[in-house]
Amino acid sequence: MNGRMEVELADHPEASFTYCHYDRTGAISGKVLAKPWDFNTLKRGNYISPMSLVRRDHLPDPCFDPELERYEDWDLWLRMGKVGRQGRLIDETLFTAHYQAGDLSSKGESQDHFFAVKQKHGLV
Repeated sequence: MNGRMEVELADHPEASFTYCHYDRTGAISGKVLAKPWDFNTLKRGNYISPMSLVRRDHLPDPCFDPELERYEDWDLWLRMGKVGRQGRLIDETLFTAHYQAGDLSSKGESQDHFFAVKQKHGLV
């Protein structure tokens, strides 16, 4: 990522975290395009990669909910957004993620887990 995310956070003190587009290879392939930060859009579904850079002192405690089996990252962004934290999109592709057959991400969407996060946040 060549420090691009660090520079973005340094230049934008109002942002709690920064994220970008990325490419996927392996069992899942293709470009993943993130969207500009909008809390209302985020409530409909996650568009932020867990490969983001977050200000440590802006993270909730605990960072990830141990009760969730999937979508922990989306839950994190929702919890941060609820307290006024915001992300900042870098409109560039900064990394490539490699997916192996059989890993959790390559198994696709899980509606039960998606619904669990929506229910937790009162979005259903």
